[in-house]
Amino acid sequence: MDKSSMIYFLAIYGAIVGTIALILNFLRYRQAVHTNSVKLKVNYKKVKNFKENIISMQKGYDPLTGTGGSLAKIYEVEIQNLGSVVAYIEEVGIVCDNGEKHIALVRDPSFSSSHVLTTILNIKVDELKPKSAQTFYLYLNKSEELFEAKYAYVVDQTGKEWK
Repeated sequence: MDKSSMIYFLAIYGAIVGTIALILNFLRYRQAVHTNSVKLKVNYKKVKNFKENIISMQKGYDPLTGTGGSLAKIYEVEIQNLGSVVAYIEEVGIVCDNGEKHIALVRDPSFSSSHVLTTILNIKVDELKPKSAQTFYLYLNKSEELFEAKYAYVVDQTGKEWK
């Protein structure tokens, strides 16, 4: 093998190895960026006993059965953390066709009674572990008109809104 063909062979070999190394490093970089990010999936639906809850709310509170009251559970919003880092949830809700937002209510941990509800904004930020899901509920107040949901949304600690 003469000197020029050897140089030609080394140039081709270097180009192939360099290209493979570049592709591998790019894939490694892309994986590192995507695995250290929050990715949330948001689904919503009407609760199973939608109509019964509204009828019970309209009847008022029944102390014998513990049903009724001024709120009716009407929607559930499920949030899935598809990422590999913890997501901190600051707000969960539903937006109606007219653009009005309705915020989900959660149990207030500062009260011993499990019947006290508040928004996530009024308590500590809710933590959603990687590869897990959590369900939040939206309630209709007796003084409100029934609303139809257009889409559900979640706001994480960075302020990003997920739909």
